Amino acid sequence: MKTKTKRKQNLFIYLLTFIGITAIFLLQAMWLFHTYGLIQEDIRKISYDVLGKALSQEVAIMGSSLEEGTSIEGGPEGDSIPQNTYLYDAIHGMNLRFSIERIDSIAHKLLKKNGINTASYIDEINPKADTIYRSTHQGGEYRPGALKSKIIPTRLDWSKGMQLVLENPYGYIMERMELLLVATFIMATLVAGCIIYQIQIIKTQKRISKAREEYTQAMIHDMKNPLSSILMTLNLLYTGKLEEKPEKKMQFIDISLSETNHLMRLANQILTIAKMEKNELEIDKAQIALEPMIDKLARNFTAHAEKPVRIIKDLQAPEVYADEKYLEEVLGNLIDNSIKYSKESVEITISAKKEKKATVLTVHDNGLGIPAKYQKIVFKKFERASAGHRTTTTGFGLGLHFVQQVVKAHQGEIFLRSVEGKFTEFIISLPLETLE
Repeated sequence: MKTKTKRKQNLFIYLLTFIGITAIFLLQAMWLFHTYGLIQEDIRKISYDVLGKALSQEVAIMGSSLEEGTSIEGGPEGDSIPQNTYLYDAIHGMNLRFSIERIDSIAHKLLKKNGINTASYIDEINPKADTIYRSTHQGGEYRPGALKSKIIPTRLDWSKGMQLVLENPYGYIMERMELLLVATFIMATLVAGCIIYQIQIIKTQKRISKAREEYTQAMIHDMKNPLSSILMTLNLLYTGKLEEKPEKKMQFIDISLSETNHLMRLANQILTIAKMEKNELEIDKAQIALEPMIDKLARNFTAHAEKPVRIIKDLQAPEVYADEKYLEEVLGNLIDNSIKYSKESVEITISAKKEKKATVLTVHDNGLGIPAKYQKIVFKKFERASAGHRTTTTGFGLGLHFVQQVVKAHQGEIFLRSVEGKFTEFIISLPLETLE
């Protein structure tokens, strides 16, 4: 029931997000379209003004050839026909003809002054029949995307008029919209980035949530067995049934102590990881003799292991500069993993050698090995070293993460080498005391 409710909530959030993003992009698209239309109208207005000025200059040139004293009357005030049209019509009546090539040249120069550097031409047309009398267009087909100015009539009966045509004004339009397009691109990129980031966060949260659930289940399951053993031992001791069997009594006490130590180690690991993640862990380094530590670990693990365990020492470097308590836990975790993920018996070789800048510790076993595709994730929190193997071993996936964090706290490095079915080898490099 809870899962269905969560799915519905997630679906609602996704739908709401999709609607919001779509609305944002639609509004932006409408804004761009509206701006594009305004710029287009502005270009038409500029073209119309340019054409009017070009015609005026053409009339001035033609006027220089008229006889002195020639006068042309304008139209009545408030007339719908432009006043200049009376002038153009009168020139036609004098059998004078406009040079559209000259008008084209003048218009092109005026367009450049206005920042519009694009191909253009002049059409002399019949506005009523929509036919072209003359044109400066140099052959080829007319482009359907050309931008045309308003027609300036040159005859009072609107049988003739001039029109300025811009062949490809879109480069200029894009220049005018450059900042807006850049802003739109940045906004779209940011929105897309935020969406991707949110999706990643959601996926990470789901993964963390799943890992926590699995971790909680594994922890409860793994704690249940030692707690059961401890409880059973205490019950037997409380009843006094083992008083007459001292050997059996000591055996049960050993089991209880071992399980208690196991729980304490787990609790310490969790607390240590929490401190390390908050940068609160204090490392107390000193020169430590390795042989006594390894002998102690070997006795503990060989005594309690359910399979034959052989631990070999190869200590070319007898000492290491580290925190004794944490280094013992690190080696203990690696030995424990080697025993867990091995066949009927296991041979573990612990070696140490000194290099120029560090002491290198190696823990090598002949166990099950770790598949190559899992080797990159075994140090992650809640990942188990048995990834890819069907084993009955229990664990929380904290061991190798703990090991890595402790090594990092020592300013050291840890590496993994493994071949599935043959061996696993952990190499720990810890800086020498002189480097501190």
